[in-house]
Amino acid sequence: MSPETKEKEEFIIKDKRSFSSSGERRNKEEKERPSPAAKNANIGDGGKRDEKPKENKGEGRSRAPLPEANFSNFIFSLSTSALVHLGAIHNPVSKKSEENLPLAKHTIDTINMIKRVTKGNLSQDEETLLEKIIYDLQMYYVSKTKRS
Repeated sequence: MSPETKEKEEFIIKDKRSFSSSGERRNKEEKERPSPAAKNANIGDGGKRDEKPKENKGEGRSRAPLPEANFSNFIFSLSTSALVHLGAIHNPVSKKSEENLPLAKHTIDTINMIKRVTKGNLSQDEETLLEKIIYDLQMYYVSKTKRS
């Protein structure tokens, strides 16, 4: 595709939903009409799109691949957040140990809620992980509140 052809292409968004925003059923003609988003897509840029992508601050740096999105990693993420709020781990932004006990308690309660709503739907390993993390976080929280 030549640059000239690329510039002349149009991008059309067709709203194919069966119902309007007010909840009324649309007829076939209304579904085929370009949506308001499509009509407004080129406002302010004279109909031309900036083809150069915006620079990303992290561009050029090598980063470790993200871990797999699974239940265990999600729980580890929440527990790490709780440990940051408990002051056990340095805040990655400020590089300082900061305590926020109400937020730590909220995070621990959130993990407990996840345990309740997933009961019977987890593998034995996931259940054990949840129990141990909740126990450790609760004990750490109690030790912090007793010192304060």
